[in-house]
Amino acid sequence: MANWIDWKKKKEITQKAEQAKSLFLQNRTAGEQEFSSLLNSNPNDGMVHLKLGEAYEAVQEYALASKHFHLAESFFPMQEYQGKARNGIERVDHHLQSPTLDDPFEKIKSTLPPGLLKAVQDAEKFLEQEEYEKFLSKLAKPVLERSLCILREILAFILMGAHRV
Repeated sequence: MANWIDWKKKKEITQKAEQAKSLFLQNRTAGEQEFSSLLNSNPNDGMVHLKLGEAYEAVQEYALASKHFHLAESFFPMQEYQGKARNGIERVDHHLQSPTLDDPFEKIKSTLPPGLLKAVQDAEKFLEQEEYEKFLSKLAKPVLERSLCILREILAFILMGAHRV
């Protein structure tokens, strides 16, 4: 009888974790509150951590996703579920190891015409050099930095427009 009660409780927790994940993806604040409640009552339940990791992964919060996938793996007693958590770890660790792939500015730069791309790269290289202060007046430096900032905003706007198409 105890196994039946344990299995029924696990099934209920799994359903609640899945619902919290769905809520999280629709309304992050409400979803986080639901997960918080689940974690308070079931802090060592691997499924709650797995579903929270999946939710964070879906919104590209890879560091938080990795944390909860690792916790899930440590709390799951069955290898099948440990494997699911490990798969999540591998997916998000890929993003954590190469953050420039997820940087919208880096994505849009790859689509720029060569002349504009060279101008952006030259400005970035110039700003990275310590010696540039010797060559720029106090007025020119902020103008160049602001120009690069405006260029980034324009590129971000272009990227946002590309997502709407």
